[in-house]
Amino acid sequence: VGAARSQADAAMVGRTSNAARRRLPRHAAVYGEPLSVLEDGIEYTPRWRRRRWQTLLQRVDTTIDEAKTAVRNYKKAGVDGVSLHALALHAIRLARLDYVHRAEVLDLAFAEAEDDLADELVDLLRAAPIAELHPKGVLYLNPTFGEESYAVRGADADLIAGDLLLEIKTVVSPRVEARHLDQLLGYFFLARRFRERNRRFPVVRRFGIYYSRHAWFEVHSVDCWLDHPEFETTQAWLFDTYIPAFNERNHAEEA
Repeated sequence: VGAARSQADAAMVGRTSNAARRRLPRHAAVYGEPLSVLEDGIEYTPRWRRRRWQTLLQRVDTTIDEAKTAVRNYKKAGVDGVSLHALALHAIRLARLDYVHRAEVLDLAFAEAEDDLADELVDLLRAAPIAELHPKGVLYLNPTFGEESYAVRGADADLIAGDLLLEIKTVVSPRVEARHLDQLLGYFFLARRFRERNRRFPVVRRFGIYYSRHAWFEVHSVDCWLDHPEFETTQAWLFDTYIPAFNERNHAEEA
């Protein structure tokens, strides 16, 4: 799941670099914002010449293309033909590129990947109850919610499997925290609003949290939210008050 999520987000970097390849300013931009770089733990906004940006973005494109090729080969040959360890290494590289999409920051060490971290990812995958997490039906990896996601600066969930909205937590303690449930409730609001305009988007009837280090998850019906007397009021407050104020504040800060 993590590999697929990172690949989808990182592919956006590839589209950005291809579009910008013919004319690059002294600083690059993503979604109209200056692109910062992370080098040896220090973040800064460089003013490089076009050729240096082109060289860097070619490395990004190569990293993405190599990961896509590995995924295609895995689909054809399966585990026997492609090492899960190799796929995990690609996932680590793509996860580092993920920050370009989420924070407009490019880690210059994005092509590096640690073997011990890849081994850990493979162990987490092998421990996952795939049959329970992926029942028959449509599986949405890293789903977004159209305009609703854009309105809150790119909110995206981890997984929708059938009618299950699932958050994945890789933490030491498998303890359900209020902020995790608040996060899922926010996604549920966005998913409901998005489905009003896109009937092909799944109806979410259950929500849950999967603790990957413990291969354990719990699932609940969304009825516990829908039956709450303040559900409709809270949903109206989110879309009519909070999100407009949130965007107005961000626009004022950017100006």
